[in-house]
Amino acid sequence: MKKRVQSAFGVLCAGALGAVLGKLLRESYLKPDTGENESPSNTAANLSIPDLIPGLIAAGKNREAPWAWFHIPTWAVAFTINFLYAMAGGDLDEVRKSVTGIVKRQTGIDIEGVLSAIESLNAESDLW
Repeated sequence: MKKRVQSAFGVLCAGALGAVLGKLLRESYLKPDTGENESPSNTAANLSIPDLIPGLIAAGKNREAPWAWFHIPTWAVAFTINFLYAMAGGDLDEVRKSVTGIVKRQTGIDIEGVLSAIESLNAESDLW
């Protein structure tokens, strides 16, 4: 029991650290250095529970197949996902546009059309 609590606490800390570092790095790119002495923003105070959710969900799915085959520690998954999510600014639509643009330029595949077709099939499904 003690080991599970320690593991869960480690995953939570790694996720929080990833979110904070991602926000700090994103802010450093958005606000170029002007040479003035500005007080650094308190990014840790701006951290909220929804910022941690993507990494915690990914860490929970890390023990399921096929992800378990990679043997990646859950804390590393939580850190990486929250870091990347915070770097993207928490805007998954922008991330989706960037990824689909890169895929289209590199491979010529219009993945946006495929994704919209899948979404329309899911929206018309009576299973939900």
